[in-house]
Amino acid sequence: MNFVASDWSKDAGVLLGNAVGDGNQYVFRFTLMNSQSTGTGATKYASTAGGLGTVQNSQYYWVGKIEALLVKPNLTDSNVGTITITVQSQVYGAYTI
Repeated sequence: MNFVASDWSKDAGVLLGNAVGDGNQYVFRFTLMNSQSTGTGATKYASTAGGLGTVQNSQYYWVGKIEALLVKPNLTDSNVGTITITVQSQVYGAYTI
């Protein structure tokens, strides 16, 4: 996963950063992709992204919480982010589209 610091800030309107440690449950989706989506922009990562159904990609779903985020700066100009997610339900899948 690419760590983008602005996506994980605690600013108003930033879902990921504000979800860390808030105690709320969220629905997660993990996709094993045989090929990348052909969608562009925001639709590239949406559930209905163009092209997502044209190849056999397997998706898994579960309910969980984002418990913690630990960022370790590196001397190689890259950051390593460790995200702790607890699973609160069964894992549903694989659903192949």
